[in-house]
Order: sequence, then C-alpha cells, then structure tokens
Amino acid sequence: MPSKRLDILNPEKMQEFLNHVRGGMAVMKAAEKVKVSHQTLYNRRRENEEFAEQWEAALVESDKITVARLEQEADRRAIEGYEKPIYQGGELVGSEQRYSDTLLMFRLNGLASDKYRQRTEHTVQGEININVTEMYREAAKAADELRAKTEHKRLNGKGNGRANGNGHARTG
Repeated sequence: MPSKRLDILNPEKMQEFLNHVRGGMAVMKAAEKVKVSHQTLYNRRRENEEFAEQWEAALVESDKITVARLEQEADRRAIEGYEKPIYQGGELVGSEQRYSDTLLMFRLNGLASDKYRQRTEHTVQGEININVTEMYREAAKAADELRAKTEHKRLNGKGNGRANGNGHARTG
C-alpha cells in the first residue's frame, strides 16, 4: 500500500526537500521523499520568496554536481575508453576498446581554451546594448514554466522526462 502524502509543509520538510534537490534529486522525486505533493511545494515557492531563493540555490548546486559527474564520465570515455561489444550473426564474438576523440577535444577546449580553442575573429563596429538581466529573467521564467509542464506531463503519464532549469535531463 503506497504511503499517504501529507500536504503539511513545515520548515523541517522544506529543508529536507531542499537537501534532496541540492544533492541532484529531481523535484518530483524529492517531493515524494518528503511526502509532500509537488504542487504544495510549487505553491509555497510562489508564496514565499525566501523559500524560492533557497530552491533556486539548491538547483544551482545540483547543476554543479551534475556537471562534475558528467565531466568525470566524459574524461573516462575520452581517456580510458569504453568497451564496445562485437556481434556476428546475433552472437557476441568479442569486443573492442573505443575512445571518444570528440569528448577529448571538447575537454581540452574547456580546460585549456587559449591553446585548443577554435580560432575565430569577429569585428563589430557601432554600439551594442544588451540587457542581460532581463534576458536572464525571461530565461528563468521560461525554465520554470518548462519544468512545471514537464512534471505535469510526467504525472499524467504523457511523458517520462524531467528537465532542470537548463533544459538538461535530470536523474534522481
């Protein structure tokens, strides 16, 4: 018998939820863990600016952890490689060690871009005004809407993906 959710969101549950998100857990899974509906959490986020800021900080921390994990995996595939099975006539007959030159190039570009980046030169004449703050707000709002739609679809069986604020798949 599934455990009953309690939509009582006290400070302890809020902190526990944020800890799960900070650790890389998807919002829906974190809500299940603390036995509070995701809608209750989103409502509290909308109503409580401090909680909204803590939630956003937890997502940022989660993204840092995710990036670190992905970088480790990219390094492993580029340097240590991975074993690719070889099949013949539907039978496994062996394997070969494969490496990702593309991942290696991207990592070198990221870690030593002054030496390994693709060199391009752009000349701009005139005046350019860019309101980065407004662009960030619009992107954050769009990310929130996408996250809510994705979670709504997932709950209603219309999708199985979850997305974080950057549109990247999140596991947890």
